[in-house]
Amino acid sequence: MKNIFSLFILFLLFSCADSKSEAERINDLYKKDLVVLQDEVVELQHLVETDAASKQLQIQFLKVHQSYKRVEPICEYYFPTVSKAINGPALDEYEIDEGMTVPPAGLQVIEEYLFPEFDLITKNDLLKEIGILNANLYRLEMVSKTNDLTDSSVFDAMRLEVFRIITLGITGFDFPIA
Repeated sequence: MKNIFSLFILFLLFSCADSKSEAERINDLYKKDLVVLQDEVVELQHLVETDAASKQLQIQFLKVHQSYKRVEPICEYYFPTVSKAINGPALDEYEIDEGMTVPPAGLQVIEEYLFPEFDLITKNDLLKEIGILNANLYRLEMVSKTNDLTDSSVFDAMRLEVFRIITLGITGFDFPIA
């Protein structure tokens, strides 16, 4: 009888051990997906460095883009500036306050190098853009460490992602060439 009672207590302790809220679980999933995204970008960089075939680079880029889409809702909601640097439009932006033009960076710029075909002449420029992307992903990782999600903010982020998909995703705005 004592053994059964002990097993029951152990069962209760282990079943209550995972008492994370949904927001905490989503935050954990977001951080795991961010690591996957960083790994996919590193793989793309490796393929470019080793002069892989254009088709292989395009497939890896699609994996990177798909991995970004998994972190996009939280990234766009909490860190819109970093998100713009990661997947902003491939257009120059004029900063009125500083009187200078800022060149585009991120996935849409990388896409222009890889589609419709990768030209080996642009390899160094592409590696530079991938390096900028890596730096922005590291920046995203650092700012994400101090971020606490709440159920209401996660719901709001998901709601805004639906609007983003309707307005930008369906039209192909963030994925114009591929």
